[in-house]
Amino acid sequence: LTDLVVPGTIWLIGYDPKTGDERWRVSGLARITCTSPVVGDGMLFTASWTTGGDRSAERITMPPFEEFAAQYDTDHDGRFTFAELPEGPAKQRFKHLDGNRSGFVERAEWESMAAIFARVENQAFAVKPDERGGLSDAGVTWRFKKGLPYVASPVFYQGRFYMVKNGGLLTCVDPQTGTPAYLEERLGSGGDYYASLVAADGRIFVTSQQGVITVVAADPAISILAKNDLAEPIHATPAIIGDTIFVRTAARLFAFRGSAKDADEKR
Repeated sequence: LTDLVVPGTIWLIGYDPKTGDERWRVSGLARITCTSPVVGDGMLFTASWTTGGDRSAERITMPPFEEFAAQYDTDHDGRFTFAELPEGPAKQRFKHLDGNRSGFVERAEWESMAAIFARVENQAFAVKPDERGGLSDAGVTWRFKKGLPYVASPVFYQGRFYMVKNGGLLTCVDPQTGTPAYLEERLGSGGDYYASLVAADGRIFVTSQQGVITVVAADPAISILAKNDLAEPIHATPAIIGDTIFVRTAARLFAFRGSAKDADEKR
């Protein structure tokens, strides 16, 4: 896969890096996509989640324009002002609804946003390129809707796909079938997770916003090897270069390296 892959609302799009032309697109992303896709075993994997995108009672939907206008378009001019909208999802997203910045939400703007809410999906999926190297909905091999990350990008490592859900819940998925090896296993460190997963030396490094780095064995069964509390918030993804892992906290930059004794024991 040599394309520039860009995730966004609903669509995962591939662009020719030389010309900027769109080459393909695959649907099925969340309304707000913060994660980056990953590649492995000849496939591309992505996972995205945002509030109101689950197929449940909490899903955010928008009623037909006529129905909503009959109740809230108090001056009957066929559009909404901020003051006319009731408290709720529409009022909270007024700036997004008002696409042309006119100060009003008009029918076309309402229906455009309603279509987005209707199509978005909170899920992870795998997609295989066709014979021309392009991707399409037809190439999706599986979809999975549990254990999804909000900001932390997943990682593909040693033939498995890993993702962490806010609250410190780790999921490991078979990349060929979409079957979980384990699902939403608790790491013992809650809160939000902004740093993407990284992996090296047979280990997955899972970093919480609260400053705890949990080291998990890259195995089909959950095995927590270590927990390291740096006692400072962490939002940045750790970087691994050679035998060193660099971690940037809110106030400091750390470099951790295995000892010579550790290296001898691995031999």
